[in-house]
Amino acid sequence: MERHLYLLRHALAEPVSHGEDDFARALTEQGEQQAARMGRWLWERDDPPERILSSPARRTRQTAARVCHAMAIPREQITWVELIYSAHYFDLCALLSQQPHDLRVLLLIGHNPALEELVDWLTASEGSGSAATRLSPASLASLTLPLAWSELAYGVATLEQVIHVEALPDEQR
Repeated sequence: MERHLYLLRHALAEPVSHGEDDFARALTEQGEQQAARMGRWLWERDDPPERILSSPARRTRQTAARVCHAMAIPREQITWVELIYSAHYFDLCALLSQQPHDLRVLLLIGHNPALEELVDWLTASEGSGSAATRLSPASLASLTLPLAWSELAYGVATLEQVIHVEALPDEQR
């Protein structure tokens, strides 16, 4: 059974202020709109997410809430995973490899550089954040995996596309 993995970077957040807790940074108004647009795009796919894993940082929580609202999915279906906030790509790979065998479509909402590094590792791409795999705020990488989550390895995924929210058609803005 082929699996589908969506990796979504949180939407545009407030800049870091001196002494401010990074974990508590909120989305800007533009970021809230970006998250809703990406949620609408996901909703229109043939394979909407069956499960959502998200960092519990404020900006990812807000992104996940907007995405779920746009897809008419209750927020209770989001699993908050502390590890995602400070993860390296290999931590995310370990998390993904623990997903249920019957899960076909997964959305993970997180942070860079781990998301870009994970895309590069799974697709055997050239270097972290290469032009093809760069994930700006509210960008989404769509990957297919021809094997079970537990069999994730270097280079096994196909990068179907990277969607940048600012490139979505007008009806999704």
